[in-house]
Amino acid sequence: LAFDTHECTDVCAAFSALSLLPALLAAPMSSSSWPFDGSSQLGDVEAPHALVRAAASVARVTEVPGARAQRELVFFATGPDHTSVLMTKNALAMLRTVGLGKHALVLADSDDTCSAFAGGRCVWSS
Repeated sequence: LAFDTHECTDVCAAFSALSLLPALLAAPMSSSSWPFDGSSQLGDVEAPHALVRAAASVARVTEVPGARAQRELVFFATGPDHTSVLMTKNALAMLRTVGLGKHALVLADSDDTCSAFAGGRCVWSS
């Protein structure tokens, strides 16, 4: 992905960081437990590599014969509006019916929006 830095907003910066996610997920990770239990402040993925740690913690590891294991996840980005939250919750419910809900990660705009996904894996970026 390429962005014009003169016209780039926070959204562009987020997509630029997300373009690195596949390569970073391929790298070995030391822990696969959810890194954001406890304080809601810990769900803020602004810190370096925090988004990668969150993604790696929910990714499904698949073994490929003759190759390195791969990590796969379903990634959602949502804003605070009611319709977007409902659509994301619906998609998550559908994923749970086929056993993939635990491999989904929601990126929201705030801790308040993440609170709509109680019990789900949601992180936010300030």
